[in-house]
Amino acid sequence: MKLTFLIWWLVMSVASAADYQFNTPGEFAANFNNRDSYVQTASGGITGGAVTRGTAAGPVAVNSLSVGIGMTLSVASSFYYTTNNPGSGSGSSAVVGFVGDSAEPLDFFSSSGYFWGEFASDGGLIIANKPNIGFGGGTLQTIGSISPAPYEHWFRLEFDATRQVTDWQLRLRLSDLGADGLSVPVTLFDQATTRVNPAMANDAEVFGGFSGYYHVSAFDNVSVAAVPEPSMTVLGLAGAGILFAATWLRRAKRRLTPTLPT
Repeated sequence: MKLTFLIWWLVMSVASAADYQFNTPGEFAANFNNRDSYVQTASGGITGGAVTRGTAAGPVAVNSLSVGIGMTLSVASSFYYTTNNPGSGSGSSAVVGFVGDSAEPLDFFSSSGYFWGEFASDGGLIIANKPNIGFGGGTLQTIGSISPAPYEHWFRLEFDATRQVTDWQLRLRLSDLGADGLSVPVTLFDQATTRVNPAMANDAEVFGGFSGYYHVSAFDNVSVAAVPEPSMTVLGLAGAGILFAATWLRRAKRRLTPTLPT
């Protein structure tokens, strides 16, 4: 029983991940709270369906991610970057990040928005940090930029947040997936930084989301995951191995112990 429980715990801790390809009707509506005009379509994606662009109030996944020291929380989305949909002349093409309440959108004015990364205004890579719960507040900091990205290409924006003892290690990556979204990814930007966010650290669970409206027409292959620190998994596997060996030896001893006649 103990061995079964330990193996179950290991599988659950490693497999806390979800990928949404939007090829199944109703997939978007079933898995995201949509606070705006985002719509799932049967075509327009990399291999089929997609979600069309909305505004800054981005949809948030209904399933939560656990927050713990050593956990890496990840959210990523592919997006189609196009000369169409210019918006107001600048703005966010893709945003991926975390909020504390799935009923609220991924938005700077969300009272429970915590961290997110974004690709904006045709080249800027930005990290937002709201260290306190409440309407507005927080900071938007440009941590890098790239040369103008080619239009009519698919890109993928990935944002990781690893909880440490006193702060968060953040990582933002942007990759070019080519015109069809199936090319070998070319990394255009990959940078890590550190931030303090006590509000998110004090929360037991968070929710991943995405958004975008400037020079973007569709989103696809959204992934949300929580990955434990490698050492936790290694220790767990080692413990499982020891427990399995002890169980095997105990059963073997029972088989080999002679039964004395009475």
